[in-house]
Amino acid sequence: MKTMMKNRVMAKSAYGFDETVSRAKETIEGKQMMVVFTTDHQAMLRMVGIESKGMVGIEFFHPRYGKMVHENDRKAGIEMPLRLVVMETPDGKATLSYYKPSSVFAKYQGLGNMAGELDAVFGAIVASVTK
Repeated sequence: MKTMMKNRVMAKSAYGFDETVSRAKETIEGKQMMVVFTTDHQAMLRMVGIESKGMVGIEFFHPRYGKMVHENDRKAGIEMPLRLVVMETPDGKATLSYYKPSSVFAKYQGLGNMAGELDAVFGAIVASVTK
């Protein structure tokens, strides 16, 4: 796992693209989070004539974190739901990418503990695909 740009994490998966997407979603749901939206970037690119390897955005959240945002700094609502992207690599494997919640929520009041919890959730997702 390496950090690109400021607080962006890129983790190489030990699995193929579809398995990586599946494992990421299973881990998210196993952490009692809800996958609220999945974006098929590959399909969207096809709409404008571009063929690409697989790329899926996964957006997820849990209402308890929404409650924390509401109670502490409602301006952080723009950061929800959380998101990550799985990108297929030329060798058929995948890379998972996201911004660390601790950096995303650092500019808001009273959300440090929540951000730490969410960093651990993302860490579990990475662990599920890099084993």
